[in-house]
Amino acid sequence: MLPDTERRKSVRAVCSGRIRFSRVDREMTITADLTDFSEEGLGFLSASELKPGSTLMVQVEQIDSAESERPARRLVRSQGIVEVRWCRPVGDRWNTVFATGVKYLLI
Repeated sequence: MLPDTERRKSVRAVCSGRIRFSRVDREMTITADLTDFSEEGLGFLSASELKPGSTLMVQVEQIDSAESERPARRLVRSQGIVEVRWCRPVGDRWNTVFATGVKYLLI
């Protein structure tokens, strides 16, 4: 699920939770499963394939796990503007979802 080469400058914290996102040029909002976060971005799974370079509005609805209780939890922004850095299918042809990594644009 993770990219072959780790490119984040910050430590990734594994978590579980829910986010909602929308492309800045569309009104439709999509729900996704949050999988990890860092100071610079988020990782999530969704049913939507997203084009790298796309700009999204993201809102964290829920986050829970042991990792979320640690000090790193303060790095999760409740909402933000992000850029899709990568998106790839995971699963089989009947149950495909897309693992996606995004980077905050405004730090």
